Amino acid sequence: MKRIFTLSFIALIGAQSLTAQTTDVATGINYPWGIAFKGNDLYITEALTGSISKINVNDASPTPTLVVSGLSTAIELAFKDDELYINEFDAKKISKINITDATPTPVDVLTGITGEAYSLQIKGNDLYYAQYFENKISKIDLSNPTATPTNVVTGIGTPSGLFFDGDVLYISESVGKKISKINITDAVQTASTVVTGLEDEPYTSILYGSDLYVLLASVGKIVKVDLSATNPTATDVVTGIALSRGMAIKDNYLYISDFIGNKISKLQLPTLAVNDFSKVNFQAYPNPVSDFLQISGLTKPENYNIFNISGMQLSKGVIDNNQKINTENLKSGLYLIKLENGQTIKFIKK
Repeated sequence: MKRIFTLSFIALIGAQSLTAQTTDVATGINYPWGIAFKGNDLYITEALTGSISKINVNDASPTPTLVVSGLSTAIELAFKDDELYINEFDAKKISKINITDATPTPVDVLTGITGEAYSLQIKGNDLYYAQYFENKISKIDLSNPTATPTNVVTGIGTPSGLFFDGDVLYISESVGKKISKINITDAVQTASTVVTGLEDEPYTSILYGSDLYVLLASVGKIVKVDLSATNPTATDVVTGIALSRGMAIKDNYLYISDFIGNKISKLQLPTLAVNDFSKVNFQAYPNPVSDFLQISGLTKPENYNIFNISGMQLSKGVIDNNQKINTENLKSGLYLIKLENGQTIKFIKK
């Protein structure tokens, strides 16, 4: 099994660089690993220096500012409101900071993690994490300060990356070179294969429309798989990445951490088309809409997000069956409303 850092591997790929498909966003970041957005701020783990920095990606020339230091090989991040949860790999623990504090101070959340823990994802009050050598996904209840970890699903082939789309959790399985998924609302969790036959071990993945972007760190590339295809296959998107580990999407850009290159880069993604989404079982009306949009066909309250056609999030909230969403502030045009369960539908603002 491979370890988190291998000097010979780093030396081998050190001369590689990102292709011309990408644009540098910020440089001079020490060994960036995990990345996570909070508004326009991209938070970045600087793994080998034990610190976290941030950049505002809307700045003309984003400059890293230090958020917190003194961590033990911080590799992965996840937000819940203003609290940033951190995987401190070498200390085998998860800690957190409140980013609104003048001087954020790490507080232990979970210690004594067995094996090697990688990706963090938060859904509601539950924090999910991948246990690489334990071959399982575990979770803790963040609302219970004394909560102990529980198994979510076992028998996963050395999982490294996790990503939520609604209630569906996508899992990168190193053994088997595949992506699997579970629906966390199922009574019994059984992983089903989404993509198999990848060129190399996937570190993590992220979904944009119906396209799943998969990071194959060992061969230095990102591939794309159209999940709506009859036989989903991987095609190269970015090659020559120097040991990248982190991906995040904001608007229609894919942000990438370049560990060896000490920088954050980005790739412009295609504008989402309305047929990039799966069949839905709810309706939005009236459509076109003037001031208020109603949703029918819901069986329970759902969190929702409204995006423009470029993928920019404009508003969010909670909606129940036949309740109204205020659309008065939207400009005329085409929009997408996406529910927490992953279903998406288009509507037009007059």
